[in-house]
Amino acid sequence: MMNDWHGAGMGGMWLLYLIFWLAVIVTAIMVVRGVRRQNSSKPPAPDALEILKRRYARGEIDQAAYRRMKEELEKR
Repeated sequence: MMNDWHGAGMGGMWLLYLIFWLAVIVTAIMVVRGVRRQNSSKPPAPDALEILKRRYARGEIDQAAYRRMKEELEKR
């Protein structure tokens, strides 16, 4: 009876090892893909002119400051 599992020289164990390592590899691949998708889905950061427009729209700066800063940004 004991020879059924151990008699073949670990005959069934190699299959368990194979399944285990395949599961580890598949899990690692899924994690890497998930991280890459998460990083690529971030929206691009707004540029300086867009930030300036938003500040003007919110009333943080007045029209004179907006025009002066806009001219400085456009020179670059």
